Parts: sequence; structure tokens; C-alpha cells
Amino acid sequence: METSLVKKIESKISAIKSDSTRSLSKGQLDLLVNTNASKRALEDFLEDVTFVVKYQ
Repeated sequence: METSLVKKIESKISAIKSDSTRSLSKGQLDLLVNTNASKRALEDFLEDVTFVVKYQ
């Protein structure tokens, strides 16, 4: 698992203003980590979370 990638995602998630969206994103990240998702899946999720933070 890419630890630095997970840390980047966690950082982006913490910047989400909406409690429900932040909680949902944390749940998705937990699922990706617990199922040993591929690096590409984590990179895709980072892009998604970055988009949410940028346009919230």
C-alpha cells in the first residue's frame, strides 16, 4: 500500500467542509485500504477528493 498516497488523500479529506461528504470519503478510503486496493485506484480516488475540495 502506498502510505504517502494514503496520507495525501487523508489530508485532502480533512479539507472537505461538509461533514457528511467528509465522513463518506473517509469510509471510501477505509474500504480501499482494507481491500488492499491498487495504487491506480488510490490515485483515482485522490483525483476525486481533490476535485471535491477544489469545487466545494
